[in-house]
Parts: sequence; structure tokens; C-alpha cells
Amino acid sequence: MKKTIEWISLDCTYADKQTPLHSDAEIKIDKLGYVFRHGVKTQNFGDATIKCNQKPLRVKIRNICGDETIYGLCLISRNYRVF
Repeated sequence: MKKTIEWISLDCTYADKQTPLHSDAEIKIDKLGYVFRHGVKTQNFGDATIKCNQKPLRVKIRNICGDETIYGLCLISRNYRVF
């Protein structure tokens, strides 16, 4: 699955599904597997993990075909669950 992920964004500002996504943290994985964090290219290979200092409320994932999906998140005992 992680080989088909192109872009991941976390929204720590708005939980409402009708509100446009606010990207508080994001990564992009290029076709060679290198990661761009917040628009800056790194020398690391992507494993589709993303970190944020705040509690994420939504996550947006784009695959290599361009399909985007937004998931709402809730915190249950320090593990994030998609709902």
C-alpha cells in the first residue's frame, strides 16, 4: 500500500468534514521514493509515516492515480483511529 501513496497531509485545526482542509503537516513522496517534508526535499526514503506536534483531527491521502481521501481521526488511548 505505501508504494502507491504520493502525498499525506494532517489537519490539526478543523475536524468538520465540510471545512476545507488546513495542512498543518504534510509529506510528498516522489517517484524515486524520496520525501518532501513541508515542501523541502530530504535525503530520506518515504515509508508513508508523518509526525505532527499537535493532535491530528483529519488526514488527507493522495495515491499515485490522483485519488484523494479525507479521514476523520479520534484519539483512543494514544492510538489514532480512522472513522
